[in-house]
Amino acid sequence: FPFSMDQKRRLRSREFTQEFQMIGQSADSSLKYTLGLFYLDEKASNLLLQNLTLPYGLGLVATDRDVHATSESRAAYAQVTWAPPIFDHRLELTLGGRYTDDKKTAERSTIINGAPVEMGVRNRQTFDRFNPSFTANMKWTEDLSTYAKVATGYRAGGSSEGGKNFAITYGPEKITSYELGLKSQWLDRHVLFNLAGYVNKIKGLQIDIPVDAFDPSIVETQNIGAGTIKGLEAELSVRPSSAVSITASYALVD
Repeated sequence: FPFSMDQKRRLRSREFTQEFQMIGQSADSSLKYTLGLFYLDEKASNLLLQNLTLPYGLGLVATDRDVHATSESRAAYAQVTWAPPIFDHRLELTLGGRYTDDKKTAERSTIINGAPVEMGVRNRQTFDRFNPSFTANMKWTEDLSTYAKVATGYRAGGSSEGGKNFAITYGPEKITSYELGLKSQWLDRHVLFNLAGYVNKIKGLQIDIPVDAFDPSIVETQNIGAGTIKGLEAELSVRPSSAVSITASYALVD
């Protein structure tokens, strides 16, 4: 469309994070553990000053949009790796879990062509989620191992600062990942070869969607359903001497 746009933004963000970890193992090294606490506090604002000249002589739209948002996240996690007394302790079983609690608030005011359209419209959301994971790793030799992994994760929902209706929010995105892999070294560790294949199952997929034919600043994040991502990754590294290294990699994503 034959339109023109002049846009200025003033972005501000302040973030504080703190994390504590305790890492240890048993006397015989058959049991290793990691415990942790995580905290995040973020405050941000985005002031948009935009002049949009519409096509076909439809006039000028001057938009002043001011958004203030806060995000607070707390999490506790633990991971334990156990090498049972079989296969000469070459089998490692890792179990992990993370509990996350998120709180988000946002406020928006919009003035179009000098007239208040919305003033101090607010939304508030809370999310909590427990995400487990499990990995089995078998060290066949000192230079060859295979593993299988199942992990879950999530991304909190929120609000679209550029959406048409600021009261409408979107929910969290959840993922379950399955992975099989091989890690190996050959010829006295002069050759390294790694291979991994994975399938990611996603629910509540978050996608940014433009919802206005003329104004590109009006974008809404929506949960559009489910998705599947499949992939294969391979890495080959050859080191003929201490001064020369040749590396090749391949990735396929569907």
